[in-house]
Amino acid sequence: LSSSPSLEDQAIFVVPETDSDYGGQRIVQMNELEDIRVSEEINHSWELADQGVITDYNNDGVQELFLSTAYLYDSAFIVLDLDSYDVIWGDKKAGDDEDNITTVIAGDVNGDGFSDSVIVNSDRIQAIDIQNQVSLWLSTRFSGIIHDVAIHDLDNDDTVEFIVATEEGLTTWKKSRRSYTRTASVTQNCNRIEVDNN
Repeated sequence: LSSSPSLEDQAIFVVPETDSDYGGQRIVQMNELEDIRVSEEINHSWELADQGVITDYNNDGVQELFLSTAYLYDSAFIVLDLDSYDVIWGDKKAGDDEDNITTVIAGDVNGDGFSDSVIVNSDRIQAIDIQNQVSLWLSTRFSGIIHDVAIHDLDNDDTVEFIVATEEGLTTWKKSRRSYTRTASVTQNCNRIEVDNN
């Protein structure tokens, strides 16, 4: 996944299946001394869920993991405590077989100083304020496959936009009253979005 900026730098890996496909999803942590810690099975993930991002969403100095998971073929989104592996938000068995979470990112969508989750679930994007237990956006269905999503304040007005890459092109979405409206589009197939923060 990424390095974890804590007292001991750690690499965190989301392993979608274990035990020659008979075991489900686990989290593996390795520190700079090459000590390895493996979680108990998080879920029976036959969907090969492997998306996650490390964040301290509530700014308490303890890191959490925003994680895509699946119970058999039912995808779900949860938040894990990285010390105990306890689920602190969501229900790992609450997914649906029509769900398919392919992207998970973290960022402050609503400007309240806390990291929110942004997930791509099948043909929709959902943003959730985990700290305040509020859905910030559930997009309408995109007609093409969503390859990636990013958030960034593109025009420096202290409001983030969503940048969405689909097989049909790139679009940007901005908050307009209660929802988000498309503000720009380019017909260009794009698989990955990287935002320059400078």
